[in-house]
Amino acid sequence: MWKSRRDLVAVVVVLITCTARGGRAQGSVLDGEEGSEPRAEPAQPQSESGQRRAFFGVASSEWGSYASPTTPSESRPSETAIVDEASCSLEGRGRAPLPEECRTPRMGTLSGVFIALDFGLVTMKERARARAQVGAGPIAEVRIGMAFWDQLIFGLEFGGYSLHDRDPFFQNVVTCRTVEGVVTSCDDASHPARSRVSGTFLSFDSGYQKRFRPSETTSLSIGAWGGYLAMIARLSRGIGGCVNCGDLSVDAAPSGFYLAPFLRMTVGREGRFALALRSRWFVTGDLAQMSTLGLEYGLP
Repeated sequence: MWKSRRDLVAVVVVLITCTARGGRAQGSVLDGEEGSEPRAEPAQPQSESGQRRAFFGVASSEWGSYASPTTPSESRPSETAIVDEASCSLEGRGRAPLPEECRTPRMGTLSGVFIALDFGLVTMKERARARAQVGAGPIAEVRIGMAFWDQLIFGLEFGGYSLHDRDPFFQNVVTCRTVEGVVTSCDDASHPARSRVSGTFLSFDSGYQKRFRPSETTSLSIGAWGGYLAMIARLSRGIGGCVNCGDLSVDAAPSGFYLAPFLRMTVGREGRFALALRSRWFVTGDLAQMSTLGLEYGLP
């Protein structure tokens, strides 16, 4: 009997133990099932700007009609490209081509000054040639110009010309030597000298030009000047370089207004040197035309 009671107690203990363990195991399984289900995380508070970005982001993905707003760290691309002068430098570039914005014409960099030296030929109108007894002759001038926006151009010229004298006079002259403006000695023998017709002038003009670029190292500009030429010293017939020789006035009025078409070609990758061909055609005065070929330096 005692033995049976002990066995019964043992059985009861085993049952209780199994029941307790089963409950714990079931609780673990239930906990695992509940943990496997997705749980909503508690919403974190967002700033007003963050909420706006979230709203626009959803709208952009769903409808495609909203753009995400630009944050302070982002920057919009500039609509107007700004040329960095350092990037246009030729140092260390070798024969590599310049960027397109660095080639002439370069937007925003072509307002400046240039200087030129011109040589050419000048002629007078037929009636003036017959009246003054002169022919065509050489001309030389120094020209300073300014350009604005690669279109508007202004120029100031100073020069002189010598016309062929068809009615010369001759005068015996003596060659002398001077030191600092003081005559030190003269030749004993004299020699005849022939007269020539010459004059000096100052002119001002302005105009318009249009530039084309046929290649990377060359640009062509065509345009026209309009201006006025005024004589500084009167046109006279005399012995050039003679101190005490007389001169005769020439019956001609060279001053006048003119139109001057021109063609300029820049040379080199930076376009600082150019050859300029232009011809002044006079609408007033006795001059007919001045055609010159010049070398320019400065603004392309």
